Amino acid sequence: MIPKDQPDLKEHGTFFSLMIIIFANLLLLAVLLCLTLDYLTMKDFAFNWWNNFLNLCEAFLRKLTAIIPF
Repeated sequence: MIPKDQPDLKEHGTFFSLMIIIFANLLLLAVLLCLTLDYLTMKDFAFNWWNNFLNLCEAFLRKLTAIIPF
């Protein structure tokens, strides 16, 4: 729960602060997942995440070029 009138939310903006909080939580969960599983290392996790990100970007660009031909 995020209390009202936090100085960091006022100073940097709610969106930016909440994105940092969400990113930190996801990073913590990823590290804990890699520590608990024997077959998954942080290197493998990062490699798989990056490949999935690139696949998503490629699919997005294919859809975009189908809608707006360049």
